[in-house]
Amino acid sequence: MSVLHFAVFCCLLTMTVDAWKPWRTDDQFQIEILSKNQTSIQARFRHLRKVSKYLVNVQVKFLADVQAAYTKNLKGKRDRQADGYYYINTGDVLEPGTLYEISVYQPRPFRTIKNIDVITDCSVYTYSCNTSRGESCLPSAYLCDGVDDCLDKSDEEKLNFTCAVTLPERPTPPVPSPPPVDTPCMRALIASFENTEGRDFVLTDRERPSCDANGYFAPVKCDHASICHCIHPLSGKVLKTQRDIDELVLNIFSGVCRKKSKKILARANKKSDDSVVEIQPPEVHLPESVGELAPFSPTHTP
Repeated sequence: MSVLHFAVFCCLLTMTVDAWKPWRTDDQFQIEILSKNQTSIQARFRHLRKVSKYLVNVQVKFLADVQAAYTKNLKGKRDRQADGYYYINTGDVLEPGTLYEISVYQPRPFRTIKNIDVITDCSVYTYSCNTSRGESCLPSAYLCDGVDDCLDKSDEEKLNFTCAVTLPERPTPPVPSPPPVDTPCMRALIASFENTEGRDFVLTDRERPSCDANGYFAPVKCDHASICHCIHPLSGKVLKTQRDIDELVLNIFSGVCRKKSKKILARANKKSDDSVVEIQPPEVHLPESVGELAPFSPTHTP
């Protein structure tokens, strides 16, 4: 074997091994974007050596006080696919034309492994120029307003004295129906506004109960001292408390509270369904005529 053949063989062998082995160090760790559209992002990453648990967080960039749009815990072979990758699928929970940060953490000990920025596609109700001076998705008010927002000035082009770019009108969003009033949370909320006579103080929004769209107590309630509580959806009692909470801890804690709330409501609904059992009367066959009845013949004893 010549030296050239040996060098080519070594290169092919190295490429094959690198393609099959998992990522070894943080420098080799990469988050690969598979697809994205206006409202969702799909990505994947390969596991690191000696790291079995990961925390994935997708949040609007530069807005730390806004709740994360997507948070997921990934663990070992349970969530790792056969090809050696962990997959991220946010679902349709993102906003169009928004800069998001995808972060992968190691929970214990906590450390940041990788952060990348991804911009979702623009909505059909906005204009996207190839290169903009500021915003990537321009609303209709920015078109033909006398300011070149696009470097190619395409947002200011006119045709027959009207804007060359036209955008469809946004549909009017449906008005959400109010939550039912006859629920424990709504009754407590209404009472907190009505029973104010003779008080030396006024309840703040943080002290009042928080109700969700269905009239149940909201899963999470935070007070002014950076202390958050898991709330029972039916009784409003505190189930769990988390102190010294920050944004990342709040996202994880909120997910735990929402799962608790869903389980409690599921059990309550199942119990109510089981308690209402329709009792069917026994099936009785009545003859159509007296002739169908067998004649009565007493037993004769000699």
